[in-house]
Amino acid sequence: MKQTIYFLLLTWLVASCNRTIDIVDFTDDEPIVYPDYRGVVVPVNIAPLCFSVDGIGTAALVVKGKCDSLCLTTDNGSFNIPQKQWKRLLADNVGGGLDLTICKKSDEGWVAMKPFRIEVSADSIDQYLVYRRLNPGYGLWNRMSLCQRCLENYDEEVIYDNKEGRGNCINCHSFCNGNPNKWQVHIRMRHGGTYLFDGNVQSLLKLKDRSHGNPVYPSWHPSGRYIAYSNNNTFFLIHTLDHNRWEVMDDGSDVFVADIETGEQYRSSLTSSDSSFETFPAFSPDGRYLYFCTAEAAGNVIASFDSVRYSICRIEFNAQNHSFGNHVDTLYNADLDGGSASFPRISPDGRWLCFTRSSYGNFSICHRDADLCMIDLNAYDSADSVARYVKLDNANSSQVDSYHSWSSNSRWIVFSSKRDDAIYTKPYFAHINADGSVSKAFLLPQRDARNRYDLEMDCYNLPEMIRSRIKIDRIILDTASTNTKTQVSVN
Repeated sequence: MKQTIYFLLLTWLVASCNRTIDIVDFTDDEPIVYPDYRGVVVPVNIAPLCFSVDGIGTAALVVKGKCDSLCLTTDNGSFNIPQKQWKRLLADNVGGGLDLTICKKSDEGWVAMKPFRIEVSADSIDQYLVYRRLNPGYGLWNRMSLCQRCLENYDEEVIYDNKEGRGNCINCHSFCNGNPNKWQVHIRMRHGGTYLFDGNVQSLLKLKDRSHGNPVYPSWHPSGRYIAYSNNNTFFLIHTLDHNRWEVMDDGSDVFVADIETGEQYRSSLTSSDSSFETFPAFSPDGRYLYFCTAEAAGNVIASFDSVRYSICRIEFNAQNHSFGNHVDTLYNADLDGGSASFPRISPDGRWLCFTRSSYGNFSICHRDADLCMIDLNAYDSADSVARYVKLDNANSSQVDSYHSWSSNSRWIVFSSKRDDAIYTKPYFAHINADGSVSKAFLLPQRDARNRYDLEMDCYNLPEMIRSRIKIDRIILDTASTNTKTQVSVN
């Protein structure tokens, strides 16, 4: 009976396509597709999820919605879904889904494989994604570019390629409330500095620190007037025996807040102390709290690299008088949990705190056990010793799942994952439901994902979603002609 219903369903599917294929048999074999889009939830405005099936040769794809469908054939196993038809199918099936059936060509005719489903969420995703593209080699940091990609199609633009700066380093791009017109980026080496962008106005913010090195890991206050930084004295280590290939460690770090209008800087002894390493600041969406990671300072960080563990804390911040609170709340306690936290990011609606947890250290992009976790801030009481967290198991993998950011509607996260090959980070997306549950993650769509990711061999680093396109002709890295907005001296 089940086989009969399945056969009749496929007959209807094929009949509704704009081309004809004759189904002669079916199988319960599940197709192995790349990227793996089976069972994912996608936003209604996402680009077509093109994919390939290895070793299948001539094949057909039937995509069925509730009222319409499309049918494609291929002779190399790659399916390039037309954008116009895809967008119509998504729009017509919001709140429902699409059923996809792959058919293999045999001597007798077409054999249908077990279908899979893609759910279509009414929650749209921000229009653009900004990331660095760079080689994963340890000595090739001077070959990188800053790019923006439209998530509704496949358009990618290079904002800045460091060939223009003769191999300087592009570091730490950050946006105020996902605004493409108000952002900053660090440039190191030639023409180094922190470059601010406010519409078409570009300025240079010189940040220097006499204790721990260059300020990094920026987080904008929602007012757009302040940026929180940590200043880190980091160094690089390659392992010879450890299962993690490499390590980046702090030998000292503090957190402070800079006023980009007046040049003043503010810090608290609770965010900047010699006895602790403080890093990864993150303002809450209402600006009332500054979250950060902290660990007890190690005397010899190389000898104790695998025992330094970071907690997540927060402190009140009053933007009117630039003052900090007199105590910190600990939301994730590394000593009690036995893990280490990095990259605390609060959803724009203020409900969820997403962070990366690994067994030690703070540079989780190096650690294979790095997983995404979530804290419900509505359920957290500051009188509690710690907050409860859950791992986002549906989104995590057996490899690195790390640096993440939120969509402006708090319904999507994007993060860096090495799940495909343990070497290259690629941007994966996951839907966050109202109750905090997460869907299976899906890879950034490409027109030809197999060739795009395999042949280019780039890491996609620091993915940040923004609401629309950055409208800037080019970044002018000339300190002589760039307006110096203010100079902040951090002592």
